[in-house]
Amino acid sequence: MAYSVVVLVSGSGTLLQSLIDSCADPEWSAAHDVHIAAVGADRAGAYGLERARAAGIPTFVVPLSKGDDRSVWDRALTDAVAAYAPDLVVSAGFMKLVGPAFLERFGGRIINTHPALLPSFPGTHGVRDALAYLREESEYLNLTLVEQPNGDFADTIVRQFLFDAWQYGVYGGLASSTDAALAAIAAKGHAEAAYHLRYSGGWLERLGDGTPESHARAARALANLWPFVNELFVDDDVDRAAAAAGCSPGSMIPVTGVQAPVSERRMSRVRSRASSSTTAVTPESHSGAGPTFSRSSRMKSGIATPPR
Repeated sequence: MAYSVVVLVSGSGTLLQSLIDSCADPEWSAAHDVHIAAVGADRAGAYGLERARAAGIPTFVVPLSKGDDRSVWDRALTDAVAAYAPDLVVSAGFMKLVGPAFLERFGGRIINTHPALLPSFPGTHGVRDALAYLREESEYLNLTLVEQPNGDFADTIVRQFLFDAWQYGVYGGLASSTDAALAAIAAKGHAEAAYHLRYSGGWLERLGDGTPESHARAARALANLWPFVNELFVDDDVDRAAAAAGCSPGSMIPVTGVQAPVSERRMSRVRSRASSSTTAVTPESHSGAGPTFSRSSRMKSGIATPPR
């Protein structure tokens, strides 16, 4: 079956040229039987049009200027392409998003030579996005704790407190790194983390020691967020290598349940500060289970927290 193809371009037309060259190759043409019926563009200056004309292929232009009605342009593009009755429409570097009229007319017959494996880097700037980020969306892996919904004020404060308490310990450990530059950066970060921990910890105490409603909300927030704390203390290969080299103190809690001393000290700080707001966290929370709570008098464990 012979396929009639309309190719859409916006720029220099290098992909178009590859199609033209393939169609001109007797062996490839005999195997695929593809005919380029026309080449269209959204701007008259697209060099891809010159490539098409040099190969004797009809061309057309449907420009979209700033302020133009997008739906009107979409229908005009649809009519221009339909005039050649193509079996397939190939978007070869066509830097415009086609609309409903075009998709309704040619749906299932459009090949988009997108520079990414869709749906990664969707839209008209896939290459630019890829070069800017050098990784796909799936590689942006954040701590699960900080990805939790904001919820009410108690949710936000408890989440911030848990993160601050962890970060304070991390920077404190890194401040003793054998890498002088890392130690200096960590020392500055430790002071900044202390400020944030004082802020979030202070609010946690106010909520915990406030009204029954504020206490209940803080307790509920801590119960919901505590299962995500364990992830903060799980090291990967880079963490372990840094610890072995003396650059990092390490913080791993192995899945076997054997807690590393550094991790336990840091977790104790988190429990201690939470306890000071009358929201007691039980040790079994380490395993991922939710903590239990009790309305009680303020308890201070004496484990170091940032100076007030």
